[in-house]
Amino acid sequence: MLVSVPWLDADELPGADPRELEVLVREWGVRRGVAEPLSCKKETRAGLARAEASFRIGDDFMMVWLLSDGSTLLKVTWVSPWDARNERRDECEAIVDSLQPR
Repeated sequence: MLVSVPWLDADELPGADPRELEVLVREWGVRRGVAEPLSCKKETRAGLARAEASFRIGDDFMMVWLLSDGSTLLKVTWVSPWDARNERRDECEAIVDSLQPR
């Protein structure tokens, strides 16, 4: 799992709107040759806009989460072999749930 704060100019930051984040997470897959994610979800939870998507890329399963409070964007990615895609998924989702931009 990799958690990062993408380096963006203030005028390029998405707002705290889950629809904006959904567009970005889908674009992440398109840039990697995947036109449609396996799953995609958007919501607002605990004051954070969130979007997540899962992808199959080759023999790998990838999850991407974007979280925004309107001033900070967090990107979380997790990769697993396709055959082991469910082994640690709950743990990863719990970690994402605990993240708060500061």
